[in-house]
This record gives sequence, C-alpha cells and structure tokens, in this order.
Amino acid sequence: MREASSSGAFDVGGILVVAAIAIPNLLRSRMAANEASAVGSLRSLNTAQITYEATYPKKGFTPNLATLGQDSRGANFQSPDHASFLDDTLVNQTCAGDAWCTRSGYHFRVTASCKQHVCTEYIVVATPVDNNTGTRSFCSTSEGVVRWKKSAPLTSPPTVAECKSWQVLQ
Repeated sequence: MREASSSGAFDVGGILVVAAIAIPNLLRSRMAANEASAVGSLRSLNTAQITYEATYPKKGFTPNLATLGQDSRGANFQSPDHASFLDDTLVNQTCAGDAWCTRSGYHFRVTASCKQHVCTEYIVVATPVDNNTGTRSFCSTSEGVVRWKKSAPLTSPPTVAECKSWQVLQ
C-alpha cells in the first residue's frame, strides 16, 4: 500500500484531470441549453407574430421585436405600436430598427417586408452572441418553420429566401 503524498501533487493533478474532462462537457451542455432556449424563443415569436396579424389585420406582421413588447406605461396599454404579447425578457423598446435583443447567449431580430405600412412577410432570426454560446443560427418566416445553419454568429439577418434554404429543424 502506498502512502499519500504530503506535497498534494496528486490531489492537484487529479483535480486538473477532472477539470480537463468536465469543463468542455459543461461548455457543450451550456451551448445546447442556449440553442434550445433560442428555438423556444423563435417559436414564441412566431406565435406572437400570428397573434399580432390576427389582432391588427390592417398592419399585417410586426416590423420589429419592440412592437411585440410592452408600452413603457405597462402591459395594459396595448396598441399596434406595443402589442404586449411578449414580456421584456425577450423584447423591449430598444429592439427596434436594426437593433438586436439578447437573451440566453443569443441575439434576436425581426425584419419584415412592408408596403404602405402593411407587413406581409417577416423573418425572425436568432444567432449566437459569440462562438462560446452556440454554434448554430436559427430563423423562421411567416410559414412558422424553424430552420438552422451552423455558422459563425451573423452580423445581419438572412433574407426570407436564404432562411428557407437552411435545414429544417427536426
């Protein structure tokens, strides 16, 4: 039988081996959780877009994320400009225009095809904040199908045609 080392070298070495095995697995599981959250958020955004179109048929779909969120006065102040369909954890008033909203390691953005203030098509996209938070970007259009593409984080959303060329999420 061997006597334990008084230097503690075995203890530190053992900890380093365990850390070398565990840390990559923890990072992969965190990325998987971020990706699952992004897909869930895309589905919520699709539902909110369909609800918006049904509630405000003269407007069509929303042109940005902020429109799906709350008015600064609260959830009781619904309007075509602030529908209050989603809470501020995903959408808020800073998510208008070219701005991205961030949640659970992913950036989100909505763009729409609008003519005369009526939006007939939209695309919602989720892309990792960086390569440590996810490896896939996701998108969906008014058809409600979530699609994905393995890529570096996007700097601009894809077009509807580009989104429809991505793989369908099974």
